[in-house]
Amino acid sequence: MSLLAEFRQRKLVQWAVAYVAFAFALLQGIDIVAQQFGWPDDVRRGITIALAIGFAIALILAWYHGERGMQRVTGTELIILALVLALGGGFLWRFAPRERASNAGAVSAVTAAAPSIEAMAIPAKSVAVLPFLNMSGDAKNDYFSDGITEEILDALAQIPDLKVAARTSAFAFKGKAEDLRKVGEALGVANVLEGSVQRSGDAVRITAQLIDVHSGFHLWSEKYDRQQANLFSVEDEISKAIADRLKVQFGGEQALVTQKTANPRAHDFYLRALALMPARGVALREARANLEQAVALDPDYAEAWAALSFVHEMLPTYQLTDWRSARQAADAAARRAIALDPHSAHAQAARATLLRDDLQFAAADAAFRAALALSPGDSEIHDKYAQLLTVTGDNEHAIEQARLSAKQNPLGMHPHYLLGYVYENAHRFDEAVAELAHALQLQPDFADAHFDLALVYLVTGNFPAAEEHLRAGAKLAGEDPDVCTALIRAVVDPALRPEAIKHADAGGNCGRYDFYGMTQALWYAQLGAHDKAVDSVLYAIDHADPGELFWDLESLQSPGVDSIRNDPRFRAALDKLGLVHPPAAETAR
Repeated sequence: MSLLAEFRQRKLVQWAVAYVAFAFALLQGIDIVAQQFGWPDDVRRGITIALAIGFAIALILAWYHGERGMQRVTGTELIILALVLALGGGFLWRFAPRERASNAGAVSAVTAAAPSIEAMAIPAKSVAVLPFLNMSGDAKNDYFSDGITEEILDALAQIPDLKVAARTSAFAFKGKAEDLRKVGEALGVANVLEGSVQRSGDAVRITAQLIDVHSGFHLWSEKYDRQQANLFSVEDEISKAIADRLKVQFGGEQALVTQKTANPRAHDFYLRALALMPARGVALREARANLEQAVALDPDYAEAWAALSFVHEMLPTYQLTDWRSARQAADAAARRAIALDPHSAHAQAARATLLRDDLQFAAADAAFRAALALSPGDSEIHDKYAQLLTVTGDNEHAIEQARLSAKQNPLGMHPHYLLGYVYENAHRFDEAVAELAHALQLQPDFADAHFDLALVYLVTGNFPAAEEHLRAGAKLAGEDPDVCTALIRAVVDPALRPEAIKHADAGGNCGRYDFYGMTQALWYAQLGAHDKAVDSVLYAIDHADPGELFWDLESLQSPGVDSIRNDPRFRAALDKLGLVHPPAAETAR
């Protein structure tokens, strides 16, 4: 008897097909149960390996017992059984409530750091726009799918009753097949919008689906085939469909996404810049070049002008250009954006930021309110507004704005850092420590969070912790940790202060990268050299570059300078700048 005939007689093929169908159905059922009860991935992998080993054992048993145990089962019956098992398993896998499987280590890397701000029930009217997949076959097109994602996110952020997770937090999941329930918990949302973008020449296919993160059910899905010139209408349709499904109001039939430019190439350059801007640093130069191309192709492109204003405003912060020329360019771009589209939230925010940096506090406050009226869900605008309120000493409202920013952007480092900084200035030190520590959990190499934690510990008398964080921050900032140790020990021991003050006079530094200015004032104040501290404050005010002074003024509200608050010259400086006089803390040194 030939080997093939032997296989047929012992029904080896039928056994193999039946076993594979059974294993497939079993694995799908196990996958659902494992996700609902949180089984570890190792358990599921172990079951898969066991079934693979069982396949070989089943074939061996079939070979030796095929003539007895299977003689009463026809080949047709076996095939029918296999089909039933396969279809049943597939039906269960497709339609039962489930969540997507997570990559090993992905959840711990992205979602492990739960927000430290108080826990709140996740609102039903909430959504995260996860980065759309680039299906174009070329990683260089990521900017295009990312840009479309961001424009849809910006559109949804205009809806007052809808909580929208900020870009930084949503994009933390880019390239990760995360468990949707954990995504929802990490971002504080009940729904996610995900999709894909495929571009071929000027033709673009966009697919999108809205998913309930708790059940895994699709609430809505659609596919769009359009030309690149019509992308804005697709973004508007998607945004309105989400608003409709989540039953949120956005003002009747108004468009959430308008035709911002009729030039596809200008839009393309704008999307390239959007992808570069979050990286900050030297990437801002390339972003500026792309935005300049965009406005050259379409001088009436308000959103590109607004983005260009933001880029110009940020460049000197990273020592990439001088303050004066950057300020002039940023101001011109913001004015152009406002003139073209006064209803653009980004244009209003760009103007508000420049007014803030120019110390026109009342006008900046009004402009930020106008921007937030247009886009109440924009975490970045809340963040910038909180910075203004911090400088003007309105701690109550600064905390409110910083908390909104952190809730909308729970995985973003800066909102938590800013909230901690505002708590610090408000002398709410326990809350400051929690938020600053959380910022470091999200970005361990952020020197400023170490410096602010050190200051909180310094003014509350926890000197060992203050020294620990000062040294850590100094290493990250490229400063000498031993200088920090000497300064803080002089704060503890008055006998060491004269030498430390001489060292400070010579420019020995610790914290915030610069010395001649507010950082120097803080150390002089802590060392008891109050006149020198006030001198340093006045020097910083008189010698700061345009735009740079705003950042120095944040330190005037710091508990680190509480001991000089009642100095007449200090109070006169605050009066001249139009700033309030926060009360000196009872614990001032």
